[in-house]
Amino acid sequence: MLIVAALMLVHFSDHHLLNASKRIISTKQFESVQYNVMKGYTYLWQSDQALLFFHFAASDRPTVHRYDTRTNVLEYPALLDKIFAESNENSQYALDVVISPDGRWLAWPALRELVVSSTDGKTCYTFPGNALDEFHFTNDNLHLIEIVTESTPNYHDNSSAKFVIFQPRYCVTHAIINTLNTPQTSQNLPVSRSSPLRRDQFNDLGFPDLWTIVTTKTVSANNVLFGYYLRDRMSKAAVQDIYHMDLTKQGASISQSSIRFPEGLEICEMRFSNRGDRIAWLLSEHYSPPFLTLIHRFFPTYSVRTQTRLSLRISKLDGTDMHEIGYIEGDVDSMHDLTWLPSDRDVSFVYQDSLWTAPVN
Repeated sequence: MLIVAALMLVHFSDHHLLNASKRIISTKQFESVQYNVMKGYTYLWQSDQALLFFHFAASDRPTVHRYDTRTNVLEYPALLDKIFAESNENSQYALDVVISPDGRWLAWPALRELVVSSTDGKTCYTFPGNALDEFHFTNDNLHLIEIVTESTPNYHDNSSAKFVIFQPRYCVTHAIINTLNTPQTSQNLPVSRSSPLRRDQFNDLGFPDLWTIVTTKTVSANNVLFGYYLRDRMSKAAVQDIYHMDLTKQGASISQSSIRFPEGLEICEMRFSNRGDRIAWLLSEHYSPPFLTLIHRFFPTYSVRTQTRLSLRISKLDGTDMHEIGYIEGDVDSMHDLTWLPSDRDVSFVYQDSLWTAPVN
């Protein structure tokens, strides 16, 4: 029995994700609560050694902090903070910010415009905004692509009046390419109805399918990666469709692959690498530990409870060469915010109110 217990400890410790990870900083300090609602934060890697936190201060004022992982110094970039706070003064719970691959530029929505600022806060200008649903920098650091989706009006009647509720849909109608060095220059690119970006799944109740998750990576205007996750109701398997598309050709699909995971496994998050050649996966599965199952075979009165395990894995775009970095036992909410570092050598994630990094090789 002692031998079995020792083998169990070795088995679990060898693959535990935190054994291969490094704790960076506590994220609890960037959270705030208003009216019993937790206000979130956004973190972005400016380089492999520095990151920016966008969050709400105690006064509910949007604010920015920069953290250096080499010196463990948390700085307050005054110029950037002033721009960010002034343009987000009406924000409530979400701070949507993206950073350019070279770490020099930031973009975020403000009312009906897109604000673009240098990370030092010394340069700032705006682009006319549209739906402001989704926007991405290209890998050449020269363009900002806005992905515009539509909403579906649903009409409801009550005893007094007829009113309209717009249900959001991931149904892309067009893309807008903005050139960073010439803010007045933009190009409107329509998306064909045959493009994968026009996919829109509804369940039997007529609402957007709750199991649908989309992820986009704009390497360039003619090199867009699009991940579409929809649970297969027949087999209960998780199927991730990966499309390689060209926005300059109305979102035409250049190639497509489907990655199927076994029954009982759920895709919590998936992220394309910065170079667009790999995928980081955060997967959840229910399982019975093999050694506890072995004990049950010899001692039937010993009951084995099913546990939940979160697994961090890396694969190529088509799902091949998939390997596990490590796993953590816990529910699906205990680990989140999976992100690649700029060099693509590491990924980061939040676990138990701390930010961690893990090497992918």
